[in-house]
Amino acid sequence: MPWEDEPGHPFAGIAAKLKRAEESIANLDAEIRAFFSGSKYPVMPDPDSGEWQGAVDYHKERPVPPRFAVLAGEIVHHLRSCLDHVAWYFSCAEYRRDKGTRIGFPVLDQKPQKAGDLKKKFEGISNKRVKVLIRCLQPYRHQGGATAHWLWILNDMDRIDKHREIVLVVSCAGLTFPPGAEYEARQLGAFLSQQKGQAPSDVDSDSLQTGMGSAKVPPEVVKSARVTPLLGFNRPVDEQYPEVISTLRRLLRVVRLVVDQFEGEKGEI
Repeated sequence: MPWEDEPGHPFAGIAAKLKRAEESIANLDAEIRAFFSGSKYPVMPDPDSGEWQGAVDYHKERPVPPRFAVLAGEIVHHLRSCLDHVAWYFSCAEYRRDKGTRIGFPVLDQKPQKAGDLKKKFEGISNKRVKVLIRCLQPYRHQGGATAHWLWILNDMDRIDKHREIVLVVSCAGLTFPPGAEYEARQLGAFLSQQKGQAPSDVDSDSLQTGMGSAKVPPEVVKSARVTPLLGFNRPVDEQYPEVISTLRRLLRVVRLVVDQFEGEKGEI
């Protein structure tokens, strides 16, 4: 986004947080890769071999370093606080002075019972377009349900991390297909879409994610891929335990897009 490269932009502080979150994701990715590279099974054995289930059990029982959860929690907090910075910027000086501790970007999973309840969230904001944007971004308006909305997922993860550590588990596997295995990749993409009740679709990526111990994935598809263990959040999203790094990167993209929608609106200095 252009505003991320402007040191004097009102959102320069937000841009710095996003950059720091991006760096932290890359660092965490490197540490997780090293964790698995030093394991007994950095690559999963052939599903038809007698070692497959033993490798699955090995990774599921192997303790995950607590540091990974701490780092993931820090990244989540950086991203969530970017939204609160937006709310602060658009709040008037008087409200900042008198009620500064109340300022925050609302993320609601249920529609307020009374119209006035939502207005209280915007007490210090006078820009009408900003208020409309905040309303439109609320998870309770999401057709797929509030808990599937990425802002709600971010908000919920941040809430959990404030009271206890985010739990990370080895719960999924990455499938990387060799050149020439595009058919198998499309097969798996269609299979996973059907499992989620979606229409099958082509998959452009040569790397996909599925459950670590899933016996439902067509064996002929798994056999064509290089299967590696991945670290997941112990929090279901779309009935899956999402892989840590791809989820954090998705949250980063979502926050960038949300902040970008407010760029150019007039706020307080």
